[in-house]
Amino acid sequence: MGCACGRRARTISTLLTFATKRLLAAIGLTLASVLFVFSLAFGAIAIAKIVIPQHVGLWITPDKEFYRFGFTSTPPVDGFTEILGLGMIPCAVFLAVATLAGAQIIARFFLVRLKAPLETRRRLIQ
Repeated sequence: MGCACGRRARTISTLLTFATKRLLAAIGLTLASVLFVFSLAFGAIAIAKIVIPQHVGLWITPDKEFYRFGFTSTPPVDGFTEILGLGMIPCAVFLAVATLAGAQIIARFFLVRLKAPLETRRRLIQ
């Protein structure tokens, strides 16, 4: 049974190869890369909540008009209330997995769209 990590790396490397030649592949690579970065950020937030919980969370003002989500170098004290607590960890892990899966789906979607015209051309040549 193969590692899923290797398939992701192959998908991205193939998309990168196509991206140097086609605009559609460059768009797909950009979208997938942004989602991969978000996945890393959400994973970092989950780890940071364990290590320095006072700096990570979902904060809300008493009038419920302003929210702050994620990591901050100084914990907000101006009337902000942290509402998720340790529930932030499963939320961040879920968001990390969801964005990682989304990135993989988008990368494969663009690869399928790019491979179809190539296979059609190969059949016409033969």
